[in-house]
Amino acid sequence: MSKALYAWRQNWYSLPVVILLVSLDQLTKTVAAATLRSPHFYLNLLQLYYTENSGANFSVGANLPPTMRFWLFTVGFGLVVVGLQIYIMTHRHRTLTIIATSMVIAGGGSNVLDRIIHGGAVVDFISVGLGFFNLADLLVGSGLILLIFGNHNHSQS
Repeated sequence: MSKALYAWRQNWYSLPVVILLVSLDQLTKTVAAATLRSPHFYLNLLQLYYTENSGANFSVGANLPPTMRFWLFTVGFGLVVVGLQIYIMTHRHRTLTIIATSMVIAGGGSNVLDRIIHGGAVVDFISVGLGFFNLADLLVGSGLILLIFGNHNHSQS
């Protein structure tokens, strides 16, 4: 049996995890669009408010020309997401690496889907004073932290 086929058999659950997380993120954005057109504040710390962001996380790149944003944020990130999914499915990995990478893929993929649906923008609706973000951004950040610290701890043992 080829290594890629063996890896596929071991890592098959990455795809349903990605689909579940993308669906959950899109559901939260749909609910935000329907219910958060005016700001909601909680404990003077958390603000929920529907907004669209044409840049990357925390609006980085929002001032780039639309064509450049399309190629960088939609096509470029889309290719990275597809490449990561192919890599995770065709190589053997630890379970933590598969789950963490699936989180990154789901978050990035859901934001790419947003850009396709919303004309180049991503739906954001959560703020804790550092700008607006969404569940997909939390998935990417959490997945990266798990990859860095999970693999760091594994290499220490």
